[in-house]
Amino acid sequence: PGSLGATDLFLEAAVLSLHDPERSRQLRHAGRAPRGPAATDPGPAIAALGGEGLRILTGPVTSPTTARLIAAVLERHPDARWHQWSALAEDTALAGGLGAFGEPVSPLHDLSRAACVLALGTGPLDHGPAQLMHARGWAAARAAGRAAGRLPLLIAVESTPGLTGARADRRLALPPAGIAALARALSAELGVAGVSGTHPEAAPIAAALRRAGPAALVVAGREQPAAVHALAHAMNAALGSIGTTVHHLPPLMARPEPCGASLRALAEDMAAGQVQRLLILDANPAYDAPAGIPFAALLGRVPVSVHLGLHADETALACTWHLPLAHPLESWGDCRAPDGSAAIRQPACVPRVAAALAAEDILATLAGLPERGAAVVRATWPALDEMAWAAALEVGVIPGTAPAPRALPLRADFDPGPAPPDPPGLVALFAPDPHLLDGRFATEAWLQELPRPLTKQAWGNAALVAPADAARLGLRDGAEAAFSLNGRGLRAPVIVLPGQAPGVVTLPLGGGRRLAGGIPGGTGFDAYRLRPAASPWVAAGLEIAPLRGDGAAVVRAGWRHPADARDPAPARSVALGEAIPSLPPLPSLYPEWPYPGRAWGMVIDLDACIGCNACSIACV
Repeated sequence: PGSLGATDLFLEAAVLSLHDPERSRQLRHAGRAPRGPAATDPGPAIAALGGEGLRILTGPVTSPTTARLIAAVLERHPDARWHQWSALAEDTALAGGLGAFGEPVSPLHDLSRAACVLALGTGPLDHGPAQLMHARGWAAARAAGRAAGRLPLLIAVESTPGLTGARADRRLALPPAGIAALARALSAELGVAGVSGTHPEAAPIAAALRRAGPAALVVAGREQPAAVHALAHAMNAALGSIGTTVHHLPPLMARPEPCGASLRALAEDMAAGQVQRLLILDANPAYDAPAGIPFAALLGRVPVSVHLGLHADETALACTWHLPLAHPLESWGDCRAPDGSAAIRQPACVPRVAAALAAEDILATLAGLPERGAAVVRATWPALDEMAWAAALEVGVIPGTAPAPRALPLRADFDPGPAPPDPPGLVALFAPDPHLLDGRFATEAWLQELPRPLTKQAWGNAALVAPADAARLGLRDGAEAAFSLNGRGLRAPVIVLPGQAPGVVTLPLGGGRRLAGGIPGGTGFDAYRLRPAASPWVAAGLEIAPLRGDGAAVVRAGWRHPADARDPAPARSVALGEAIPSLPPLPSLYPEWPYPGRAWGMVIDLDACIGCNACSIACV
């Protein structure tokens, strides 16, 4: 239900991570690999977790089996606590649902039924868990619109050029405060009670949404504040879109909670000496925790810490123990699709690392349960008999597990709060890297090598600056600059990006890894050094100073940006009915190859292409 039979570039690149020779292959104790039988025996590490003061740190859990096992551990260890952390956690979206409906929701967007889509910030066609579903839905809407003689409209309002903005029929480049102001003005235009505001672009956009009616859709990006998410919900309710282009599902997280607050609570307990044992499952907070949380240093106050991961990363070497993690393609588990359907994950190959452990097996041991491997997942679904279990394995999805959408009315006391003032000076916008996300894919050479969709940068990241800001500050494309925010600083190269909102500097996350396997993870810069815990997406007060010298090299594929007025690329024009002139032959290092018979060919529907680069990784 989520992928619709397709793959994105992250799933394709998982083939390389499965066979990565730099995968963790043995246990580590105090940063070193034991010798002899102890090198493959996780028993002492798991046994050390038994006792008081136990904490478990995971990413946001949507797996029914993982949630069941954690609940069993907490029941067996009454003083234990469970924390969740992800650098890309959608805490503001969670708060936006609470503000709009009084309870958290997971909106499911159906672009196939949309006649007008408004994206506020990161859009539905940008990289994310539902990107494949959204891309297929938008292609279907375009095909239906062509047949009906009226194409659907896509409007993107963003601070940094993204895939949704590149595909949009109309795009506005606004700073975060401008996006929030436009959301308020649109809500007022659409009749949302208790909201006021004006914006010069509000009237025409509101008119387009009203024409679409229930076939309209308003989407807020993960980096938008809670008020914008709440306003997006309110606008969809006012347009009658709920039940047509958007469905409200129960939260996909087994325990919905703000991950930022959860990590801060864990850090406070560690600092107070209340954490005696800490189990970290496939997370790397020593690298991606906000700048105000010194997680690596706090690990030194925990007597026993056990890390389970695919690589001996920054957190692994700061822990007492590190255990190699079984790859998702070689282990059992389950998960949920964006529509809430439960899917069984079964091994696609024999284990590539003999000492690797599944997180489910460690949790089952701590819970005192005997099941391992497939039996752990099987125990989560006792209602399935043998035939139903076999059928679910064949199909991959457990039927009837998708929750029914809920008709939630807007809160009677709905109030998005006062409009925040425009921040003075430059604003830092922290964003996931299009290919590395939060840094978890920094070890993927295929993804490092693949040029980013719009900057065409590979092997590293760079601060993205608007041309007007670059001219005002004396910044050169590709040169290095010094950045400071809240008393913290770093050096980073600059890319002058046409289409970037003036006054906004985008700092991509995921670069500057200190320990990233055999990949030069130090390429790029570590934006987490500046990212504040209180405002993890947008922070005012950024200062930039150009540096002398050539600085670090910025690796980019040869290109010309069509919106760059400084280097215009001539366009070829032909009259209606005139034949398109052929291009001159391009130089090549390869000789001509004769095709006496059938030749391989590939056809791309450019009306369905969103520029996600999945075809490039598939070709690799």
